[in-house]
Amino acid sequence: MDFGSVADWLAAIGTVGALFVSLNLLREDRRLRAREQATRISVWTEWRRSPDHHDTSEREYFAYINNASDAPIYVDLMQVHHTPDDPPDLLVEMGTVPAHDTADYGLDVEDFRPDGLPPYVSITFLDTNRVPWSLDSRAVLKRLKSIGGSARQDRS
Repeated sequence: MDFGSVADWLAAIGTVGALFVSLNLLREDRRLRAREQATRISVWTEWRRSPDHHDTSEREYFAYINNASDAPIYVDLMQVHHTPDDPPDLLVEMGTVPAHDTADYGLDVEDFRPDGLPPYVSITFLDTNRVPWSLDSRAVLKRLKSIGGSARQDRS
């Protein structure tokens, strides 16, 4: 029985190795492309003068969601907390944020801490490919299995 030459075996091993490397690179490229839009989303809070008040010293908190991507996102829920560890004080259904646009939401200062620190904000959203994500004001981005009450974190 002839098992072939050493050169044939080396060529076969090299071919199988190249196939594994190619498949791994393809998988990594897909994973990075899936995160591309989500990495262009940001969320934060800040004080802003209220245009409704004549007193220019009076300010209020606003939560912002910026979509710097080339496609719209759907923000399922914005959660506002005193701190990252606190349960949400406010839940807001935001809806669609167009490409290259910023959505804002005015927050009542009475609903938050008197110490003047800005509230902590997190969102759950769908990208253009309907992939669910969570993002918070510390820029922690996580892919989710689903959005809504039963959201679970994915490891990708």
